[in-house]
Amino acid sequence: MTAQAPSSVPPSDPVEEMLRKSGLALLAEEASEGRVPSAERLESALVSLAELAKPLAKIRRAVLRERAISVLSKAGSGSPAKLYDAAVEPHSGTESSGFLAGTELSFPDDDDELWPSLVDGAALVGELATTFGRYAVLPAGAATALALWSLHTHTIEAANFAPRLALISPVKRCGKTLVLAILEAITRKPLSTANVTPAVLFRVVEKARPTLLVDEADSFLSERDELRGILNAGFSHDGRVLRCVGDDAEPRAFRCFGALGIAAIGRLPGTIEDRSILINMKRKTSAETVQRFRRPERNALVDLRRRCARWAADNLSDLRLAQPTSPPELNDRASDKWEPLLAIADRLGDRWPLLARKAALILSGERADSETEDMGVELLRDVRLVLRKDDGDRIASEELLGRLVGLEGRPWSEIDRGRPMTTNVLARMLAPFGAKPKAMRLGDGSLKRGYELSTFEDAFNRYLPKTPVTGETSLDSFGGSSNGQVQRENSVAPAPRPTSPRDHEDVAPVTDDNLKDTRGHAS
Repeated sequence: MTAQAPSSVPPSDPVEEMLRKSGLALLAEEASEGRVPSAERLESALVSLAELAKPLAKIRRAVLRERAISVLSKAGSGSPAKLYDAAVEPHSGTESSGFLAGTELSFPDDDDELWPSLVDGAALVGELATTFGRYAVLPAGAATALALWSLHTHTIEAANFAPRLALISPVKRCGKTLVLAILEAITRKPLSTANVTPAVLFRVVEKARPTLLVDEADSFLSERDELRGILNAGFSHDGRVLRCVGDDAEPRAFRCFGALGIAAIGRLPGTIEDRSILINMKRKTSAETVQRFRRPERNALVDLRRRCARWAADNLSDLRLAQPTSPPELNDRASDKWEPLLAIADRLGDRWPLLARKAALILSGERADSETEDMGVELLRDVRLVLRKDDGDRIASEELLGRLVGLEGRPWSEIDRGRPMTTNVLARMLAPFGAKPKAMRLGDGSLKRGYELSTFEDAFNRYLPKTPVTGETSLDSFGGSSNGQVQRENSVAPAPRPTSPRDHEDVAPVTDDNLKDTRGHAS
């Protein structure tokens, strides 16, 4: 049998045929000969190509786009990708052909009508606090924080900072998802998700400015540095990320400032916790009773959301000018993250300025802050704890290490994969704070490596409170008591605590009437 000779005519290439029929290929040939095509001919060729591309499947359309961009570049176009997309993609049938998966973004409050009358803000926040306390078991101060934060999502454009609201618990079934569901019914443009990528995050924030409610963050957040960076940048009003977009790789700035509620089992990354109002959720006991939160209860909260939007619309301009005074016990970052909530509380008046500052001390004061310190600051705190007056001006490394390892309930006895800290590990952890060991002669005449105590003074002053956190955080520094003066010039003076039972009707008794107990109740 004689083998058949291969055909000398190559099979027709549909994409090349489209480029030829549209006239685009001819324009590229002319450009290669030095003849620059006119804008009219280029436009005509692209319109023709758009018509030819309509019936193409997704893969073939992608091939056409790649080759057309190459041809446009040869034809002298400075931005071939933008030119092609503007002319062809709107007519290529992408949306109608079913290739876009997922659901277009929409929000529960898209169809809300603005509340028709003025809103009593103090009563509104009272109802919000009561709502959270009705359905969830919360630690002290949490209902106030949740109510103010919910209203903050409606006024966020007036704020310099967007405090993250972090719901954390040691195990599952502690009410985190429940609180997120209540927030979804009340906040502005809520967008709930159990996972998100960096590329989606900054684009959705730029496009829609939602209140992002992230559940199950422990399942994906810890190993994603880029995602954490975007979430951290969104804390500040001017927070942005830079990306190159499109085939031309044009640099663009994406705004990532926005409200974020996040829930996780265990600890969140330290930089996120530092920007967060932390609410430690606990599993409900048999003695604690709350109501079920189902669809009818959720639908009943629509009017609360509408009233929040109306109050925000009426008070946004005043909130832009607000300069609330933070309790002196709060550090700089804690003052930043409570600033928008305190501004709202001061605008509300009544007892809310006082309740808000009490909640701030409970949830973000020195005592609360000490529970979420970085490991290096924890070490500094314990070094200050174990030093004694009779140590003189120096201490041997081995002596300091022995005291640290001997502290009950502290991590130093098992910090190195279950093994005790060594002098080398101690030196590495203290070095960033300027405390470094050196050879020295001790009081007993022995020559050892150790630390001069003066090297710790600067670190103690910069990273630790003036006195160790040992007891209850003082809540009596408001209203001009002898322990401190919170009010400063241009601040709104906190109102005195109400004495009439009617004044407490809009606050859940289980949450905020017992705010003097800074430890909170079991929940």
